[in-house]
Amino acid sequence: LGIVLNDCVTLVTAESITLPIIMEMERRMGSAEMLVSPIIKSIYETLTQFDGGGLKFEGVNRLLEYPEYYDIGRLKELIAMFENGDDVMKLFSDTNSDDDSVKVYIGSENSVKIMDNSTLIYKAVKRNGKVVGAIGIIGPCRMDYSKVITMIDSLSGSVNELINNNSLPEGQSNQGNLNENNSE
Repeated sequence: LGIVLNDCVTLVTAESITLPIIMEMERRMGSAEMLVSPIIKSIYETLTQFDGGGLKFEGVNRLLEYPEYYDIGRLKELIAMFENGDDVMKLFSDTNSDDDSVKVYIGSENSVKIMDNSTLIYKAVKRNGKVVGAIGIIGPCRMDYSKVITMIDSLSGSVNELINNNSLPEGQSNQGNLNENNSE
């Protein structure tokens, strides 16, 4: 994922990411092509919106594919948590700007009660050494951890490289992103 992202969009401005570039990324991603659209959308929003904060979620509807989210009441609570954002932001608030590791919170390890049957895997995105956002996956506890951790680590590294190579104007803050997709 990181190699494809680097090959296709490194040193390309957000405005220059065209449909042919996106289609080439999807072709090269093979079976993981469904990740390209939400990734490009998140990168584009990160590079073009500087309103000082917030969360972005993509693919929440995909949670309905998993039995853990069949309980409509619990799903409504989870979606309300996404929309409110405060509980999710609490999960990220402990991110140390010196820590470059991928964080994994499984089930009851999540401090947010409604996520007790979910896993959150994320890694901070930094600009000039300062945490400016995060990229992550929220999904069922039974996800393929190795695959998701590798993907998050690679993607966040690529995004860090993009935003630290003068792709963003100096003095602008970056909008935090949590990109939700389960990649089973």
